[in-house]
Amino acid sequence: MNKKKLASLFPSGGIFLTVAILLPFGLATAQTPNDTIWTQLWNGNNLADWDIKFQGSALNVNLNNTFRSVSGNLEVNYTGWATAFNGAQFGHAAYKIKPFSFYFLRSEYQTWGTQVAGGPGWAIENNGFMLHSQSMASMGLNQDFPVSMETQLLGPANNSAGGTGTAGTMNLCTPGTQWYSTPTGTTSLVVTHCTAATANVRAPSNTGWNYVSALVLGDSIVRHYVGNASNFMAQTVFTYYRPNLDNGTRLTQGYITIQAETAPYRFRRIEVANLVGCMTVGNPNYKTYFLRNDPVACNVVNVGQGYAVDPGFIVSPLVASFVPVKQNRKLEVFDTQGRMLFNFIIASGSGEVRMPKLQSGTYYAKLTAKEGSMTQRLVVF
Repeated sequence: MNKKKLASLFPSGGIFLTVAILLPFGLATAQTPNDTIWTQLWNGNNLADWDIKFQGSALNVNLNNTFRSVSGNLEVNYTGWATAFNGAQFGHAAYKIKPFSFYFLRSEYQTWGTQVAGGPGWAIENNGFMLHSQSMASMGLNQDFPVSMETQLLGPANNSAGGTGTAGTMNLCTPGTQWYSTPTGTTSLVVTHCTAATANVRAPSNTGWNYVSALVLGDSIVRHYVGNASNFMAQTVFTYYRPNLDNGTRLTQGYITIQAETAPYRFRRIEVANLVGCMTVGNPNYKTYFLRNDPVACNVVNVGQGYAVDPGFIVSPLVASFVPVKQNRKLEVFDTQGRMLFNFIIASGSGEVRMPKLQSGTYYAKLTAKEGSMTQRLVVF
């Protein structure tokens, strides 16, 4: 990022980015499904991209089928609980494909149903996006919450969990973490577990949808918003700086996690605009909205006649329908509506993976490796 761009984005000579940087590419408004800046964390069908961890249970034991897909929504559903919550069965589900650092998250959620018997009072209509979260695989067997910065979600029946009876949704809670209330101050460390957002209106349970979003810029600034169907950023309700662990280690990235804290919830949209990518002007993968450079994302060859190619990655559905994939890579293919058609994960070794033939048209192929990810348009003639 050049000095001119820095000067336009950073306030008053400080070191933290402002939200104005997002407005030019329309993050403030609703987008159509084929807007390719968005990574759909919830695919509308299943939990294949999510790891689940319940307190007291092994990884990916979905206790009583609590996390499930219902009518296209990702539900936290307690209808399968024949016995009461025992006080130590909190659950979490994390998008496992990759951690995020600089990004814009937006979601539509709804509270519904009745809290499971035995649930604590503070958990009524309570959920949250655990940002910069540890992975589910790294949690201890009996660990209750992942270390993270929780963007707390609330329904209208809960007026306590955010720290005040006048709070709205999108409060902040800090399991194993802390934060600063000013960008550069050394005495503004906040260690209070939950802090209320600016008061805002929450949609009614069972019938209304809440439109929320968050801007996350690594270990510098995080900002919470409450909005509506046409503008997810209508109201800024919380801003904090320099998230870090309780031991002072700065939090630069992590997984995005939702909760099962005894309250039924629905999510019909969870999506991320990744602000990390190729920042080399003139490169075909360059985007004006990227804020953190990823040199790996620049190393992609343009789409050719009916196939896409990058080093170690060839898609040629017209010829043999084979995909050579290097070690520890994942290939995903999407249609122009953002729907995943199929994906492959190669855990070890290398070789060719047969994929279904595609009809003529335009698709998007995404390759993810430990070095990063790259997406390329795939034209099938």
